[in-house]
Amino acid sequence: MVYKELEDAKEVFHAKCRHCYTCIKSCQVEDPKPVEAALNIIFDKPANVDSLWRCVNCHTCSYACPENLDPRSLVYLARRRFPPPPKLQVFINNILSVGAVMELNPEIEEIRKACGAIKLKPAKDVVEALR
Repeated sequence: MVYKELEDAKEVFHAKCRHCYTCIKSCQVEDPKPVEAALNIIFDKPANVDSLWRCVNCHTCSYACPENLDPRSLVYLARRRFPPPPKLQVFINNILSVGAVMELNPEIEEIRKACGAIKLKPAKDVVEALR
């Protein structure tokens, strides 16, 4: 089940979630778990909101849920309310400006030039697609 808004998901989870934490236990991400933060948000408990951004979108938490709920979607809905941590924002800004996680390094470009490799350029098509 996909939820359009966090409030919709909150209603469903309040009605159906058994609090068995199978979704949290199945998550392969190291602690703090993103799905745990999302559940804490909808159940009005303290949450490590930076961990929301650690989810790798594997869906394991949703497959594991015995009530067929979709905890993974909670993570993505919660992300709309909480900005990424500053370290992650640097990568996001790089992707939006040059089309890659890391900026082009002039020293590496000199080594590439000495080896006869082609000059790398910002991936403008990727940048435009992301805007």
